[in-house]
Amino acid sequence: MVQCIVPYCDFTGNIQNCKVSAIELIDGRLCIIANGINEEGVPITNCIENLATALIERFDPPPERLLLIEHHKRNSLSTQHPEFFDIVSFGSVSKLRCNPVLAPQWERINQSYIKMLLMEAKERVLPSFQ
Repeated sequence: MVQCIVPYCDFTGNIQNCKVSAIELIDGRLCIIANGINEEGVPITNCIENLATALIERFDPPPERLLLIEHHKRNSLSTQHPEFFDIVSFGSVSKLRCNPVLAPQWERINQSYIKMLLMEAKERVLPSFQ
């Protein structure tokens, strides 16, 4: 697993930073677990297409091989906001590098699914970081 900060443009055109963990799975997919709140405290949900595009540019997987998981940590100030994970899938994958993913959809998953993915991880470092 590799952890890094990935810059992306928010919906206003400002550069934001998102902490991600990248895991190459045995089946060839690239699993990215993205912190659901960027470093400035803004949720990534509203500009997930831009973040996904930045991830594709950074790690260079084919868009259809990207497994993006949005991770929202528990809010320590409120019991109404528990920790959760969502898989983000895209209804459309384009050949255009400027906007390769469109029509995001979110599906809630549990921590046991994350643990299963980690067990499927390759043990080598991603090529982008060698």
